[in-house]
Amino acid sequence: MSDENVEKESDELLHVDRHEKESYQFMDQVIKKRPFDWKKPVIRLFWIVFSGVAIGVIAAVVFLTVLPSVRKTLGIPDEKTRITIPADKGPADASVNGSSVTAESVVSGSSTEEKEAPTPTALPVVNPGIAANPQTQSGLTVQQYKKLYQDMLKTADAPKHSLVQVIGISNEMDYFNQNYEDRKQVSGFMVAENDRDLFVVTEYRAVDNVQRIQVVFGDNSMADATVQKADENSGLAVIKVPLESVLPSTKAAFVIATLGNSYYTTTGDPVLALGNPMGYSDAVFFGVVTSITNKTSMYDHEYSLLTTDIEGSTTGSGVLVNLNGEIIGVITQGLHQEGGSTITAISISEIKSLIQSLSNNETVSYIGMKGRAVTEDISARTGIPLGLLATDIAQDSPAMLAGIKEYDVIQEIAGKEIRDMNDLSTIVGDLKGGDVVTVKAMRKGASGYADIHFTVTLSAK
Repeated sequence: MSDENVEKESDELLHVDRHEKESYQFMDQVIKKRPFDWKKPVIRLFWIVFSGVAIGVIAAVVFLTVLPSVRKTLGIPDEKTRITIPADKGPADASVNGSSVTAESVVSGSSTEEKEAPTPTALPVVNPGIAANPQTQSGLTVQQYKKLYQDMLKTADAPKHSLVQVIGISNEMDYFNQNYEDRKQVSGFMVAENDRDLFVVTEYRAVDNVQRIQVVFGDNSMADATVQKADENSGLAVIKVPLESVLPSTKAAFVIATLGNSYYTTTGDPVLALGNPMGYSDAVFFGVVTSITNKTSMYDHEYSLLTTDIEGSTTGSGVLVNLNGEIIGVITQGLHQEGGSTITAISISEIKSLIQSLSNNETVSYIGMKGRAVTEDISARTGIPLGLLATDIAQDSPAMLAGIKEYDVIQEIAGKEIRDMNDLSTIVGDLKGGDVVTVKAMRKGASGYADIHFTVTLSAK
């Protein structure tokens, strides 16, 4: 190859190389980063925070909306609307503390009011069914006798404004397949109120298995009510009336009942029977307490009775009121003593805790037995060990399912000594449904009494 051709070919190669370098020259350029945009993360953070707050607000609203229903279903009272009825102290408590005893009256909502225990009022006692010659029998003139009755009627003014009539209505069918309304009517008294409801204590028999409950106030206005909680064992129930359904004029006139300390009621104290003691409403009867020693036994409880000389009806209902205008007893059907028709009432101080539990829709623990105290004297005469002699075991009760039988002598429950029904009531009241306890007892066999133990699972009512 000639030198000329070689040079020419070399020039061509250089030209091609130069062209390739010019074609890829962009690779020598510097790529710059895009500037950081602060708006996007700020906006994203804002939406995250906003979404969290929105979800929290929605959850709070749902929680507050559902909470009342959940509390009602589970029987948990709202602390803001909880009804509190302080327990009373008796003479035994006064002697232990060495100081005067105070009795706290019923409260509206959660506020409390404390006052001194009532002192029996020393007024002349009259029996309206006797006095043919009042001046001879009581030493009073006719004018004084009349004024005495007027003063006693004034005492009834305040408690009468706390009474209502409770009507349980149910639809029935007669023999000709015609519908008719069966109406049961009893007395009740307003025991407390909160920001939503008015609570009324009445008899269970009037509100059991009915389609509608009506409350008639003193001004004859009416409102519908529902059962808050009932205790078939004692025969008492608490019903509630929505305050929004009560007329403003009725609200202004009614009075929440003042519950007295019945532990200080003694034989001979003057009392008034209000409500339906004779089976018809708006009645007022005068009399005196004739006995405070009688008791009525119910499963797990024993309540003292206030017996009077006031004639009543076996279908009657109402309350006993002392001369301070305080309710000291609840008249219920079936408490009349055999062989007589005088009015008898359950001592109010002994059922205050029950009324409080019913008002708050709380469950009541239950073991299901009745008993009689075996004192040292009875034990010495009969040979029965000290304790509580079981006299009745409720059918399908926790006591029966655990194997406790009639005439077993109960001596301990959950490690606490049992000597009478008051001990049983206190211990069972401190326990809850579902609690498992050991019951120590003695059972009579061929060779005498022997120790026996039971495992009892309490139920709730």
